[in-house]
Amino acid sequence: MEPVDVTSQSLGDLCKVCAEYRQNSPHPSRPLVPKLVDSSVWLRMHSLFQTLSLRLEQADGSGVVAQCSEALECLCIFVRNAAAMEKANQIAASEYEIVNDVKATIVAMAARELECAEAMRCGTVAAQALSNLVTGNKQLQQELMENELLTSDDAKDSVYWHLLSSISSKTSMAGLVLLLNSIKGNSELVQHLCSTDKGKLVAQKIGRMFGDNEDDESEAKTILYVLLAQFIETGCLANLLSEAPTLDMFGLVEALAVYCNEAKDHKAILDAAGGYTLLLSLSSILKSVHKVLEGVWDRKSADSSGSGIETDRL
Repeated sequence: MEPVDVTSQSLGDLCKVCAEYRQNSPHPSRPLVPKLVDSSVWLRMHSLFQTLSLRLEQADGSGVVAQCSEALECLCIFVRNAAAMEKANQIAASEYEIVNDVKATIVAMAARELECAEAMRCGTVAAQALSNLVTGNKQLQQELMENELLTSDDAKDSVYWHLLSSISSKTSMAGLVLLLNSIKGNSELVQHLCSTDKGKLVAQKIGRMFGDNEDDESEAKTILYVLLAQFIETGCLANLLSEAPTLDMFGLVEALAVYCNEAKDHKAILDAAGGYTLLLSLSSILKSVHKVLEGVWDRKSADSSGSGIETDRL
């Protein structure tokens, strides 16, 4: 593929270049395509990401947004396939800032997925690409999590939050897989996730997703539970439950109940999950719930006495 000056290309020509990259991406069905991507390709790929992102920001109509989204999807498919085929591609892509390009694409697509089907599709593929870029590479996983969570930006500005909040179940699933592959068996990253403002928001989101998912046999429910089990086993659950009770906590407590039901050594579970601190958190939640129910009962009693209804029958 010949080098191109992407900054001077029309949007139509850029789309053709990106489609060509997609068709020539490494894949088992294309044995003649080299698995190892040359550094010059990553350099051009980075330039394409940057140029298309700028065109997307400057878009003055839905047609331009759709075209940019389709072109970015092609690039993300190339990245997804290349990262899955060769670990060396993960390292090279990171060196040429492709990880940052894919992250920026996820954020951009999240802002447009409601009104643009092409943006939703691109967001899903970008999530898969990011997952492939870091899966199996502990250093890249740690760098991604630290860069996303240990900053002072808006708590809802992390790429993990954008993935889990997507209206696309495929995108949120890719986000769950990315998180699971990053933190499973790594207590340090679990601590990062559950101790920072951004991370706690993501962890509580996982709890709510678990509580809202009523399909116990679904793949998503299973992944959510495995993630929450990581929080329990590293003693992070008490910290997540220490704030004022919210609907998100229902899923966290439900996961703890399931975990306890499946385990044999409950004392070991309690010690791992936070011990006395966890019990204090659960006690605080129960007191708050009791206070709410007591207020509801008082109001119901007052309404009943005013209407002549016997409260002991309610």
